[in-house]
Amino acid sequence: MAEPGGDDGAPADAGGPPDLGEDGALAAIEMMSGWINNADGKIGILGAALVVLGGAMVGQRGRVGEIIDHPGARGIVGLVLLGGSAVTLAVAAVNLFLAVWPRLPDPGPSRFSFPYLARVPLAELIDAPPGELRRDAWRQAQTLARVAKAKFQGFARALSAGALAATLFVAWSIVAT
Repeated sequence: MAEPGGDDGAPADAGGPPDLGEDGALAAIEMMSGWINNADGKIGILGAALVVLGGAMVGQRGRVGEIIDHPGARGIVGLVLLGGSAVTLAVAAVNLFLAVWPRLPDPGPSRFSFPYLARVPLAELIDAPPGELRRDAWRQAQTLARVAKAKFQGFARALSAGALAATLFVAWSIVAT
C-alpha cells in the first residue's frame, strides 16, 4: 500500500474531490476578481472626473446667458462646442453606468455564484458530485472574465467620450472668452 504522497505518483487523496488549486480554477477565479476590482477602481476615478467636468459645465450658465443675449459668430461656435461637450459627457455617463452594471446572460448554476448559493438548499450543495465542483469553478471563472471584459469595454468607451467632452469644454473655454 502506498503512503499518502508516496513515490507511486498517486495524489494523497486520489479518491476525494478534485484539487481546484492544482487545477488552476481557484487561481483563475481570484485573478478575474482582481481584474473586476481593478476595473471598478478605474470606473470610480473616471466617474469622479466626469462629475467635476459636469460641475464646470453647469458653472458656465452665466456665460451662456450672455452669449444668448448678445450672439456673435464666436459665441455661437462656443455654444456648439459646449453643447457637444454636454452630449459627449452624457454618452460617457451612460457607458460608465453600463460598465458598473454589466448585463450578461445567466451561465447556469454554479456553487461559486452567490445568487445560486443563496437559493439552493444546503443538502443539494453537499450532495453534488465532486466532478461538478471543477465545472462550477471554471464556469464561475469564465463568468467573472466576461464581467471584467464588459467592465473594461464600458470603461474604455466612457473614457473616450469623457476625453472628447473635456476637449470640447476646453475649446468652449477658449472660444467663449
